[in-house]
Amino acid sequence: MNDFTMYVIVGVGVFIIGGIIYAKWHEYKRKQGLRKIAEDLGLDYVEDGKHHLFNSLSDLSLFSGGRSRKCSKMICGETDEVTIGIFDYTYHSGRSDDKRAYTQSVIALQSEQIKLPQFQMRPQGILDILGSALGIQDIDFETHPEFSKMFILQGNDEAAIREFFDADWLSFLERYKGFSLEGRNGALIFYCSNRQIRPSEIKDYLAKAYDIYGHIIERAAA
Repeated sequence: MNDFTMYVIVGVGVFIIGGIIYAKWHEYKRKQGLRKIAEDLGLDYVEDGKHHLFNSLSDLSLFSGGRSRKCSKMICGETDEVTIGIFDYTYHSGRSDDKRAYTQSVIALQSEQIKLPQFQMRPQGILDILGSALGIQDIDFETHPEFSKMFILQGNDEAAIREFFDADWLSFLERYKGFSLEGRNGALIFYCSNRQIRPSEIKDYLAKAYDIYGHIIERAAA
């Protein structure tokens, strides 16, 4: 082995070790930041994610696909009306020799006051356009072409979804470009696929969650 080859091997080794150390340090700092935010907001921090909120959401499509599904680093709280949580959710897809991990921070709300049909809404990509041409469900609205361009909307009762997704609700949801949203009676989740929320973003995401929740409550009371 010549000197150049040895330097390359050592350099690659240092790069890999440095990357591992940085990743662990970044994860440690994120956990500390989340704990601090939870404390500042008077909410609970559940490191292992073992909380009844997550268990009650297992029927939603995000939590039923893939393998090695795991919830962790949950910030949560509840009142008489609503339980809210922000947590990391990881799952794996693909074969063992081509396995990919997906981690996203999920904002979840659970309340008897959430009245809406079962649906899934996610950003539309190029493959979705091809899928629509092949007959895969995508509920579009002629009155809101921008919404239909932004999102794939699916659900098991299209008539109920079209009734719920009126002009006001469609215009409201256009503010959430890039987000995925899924709901049913009693529960709602939203997230950006494969993206974790930084501790500094928690308050903004909580505000978004309560904005959506408040809009749904207003509709139910109307």
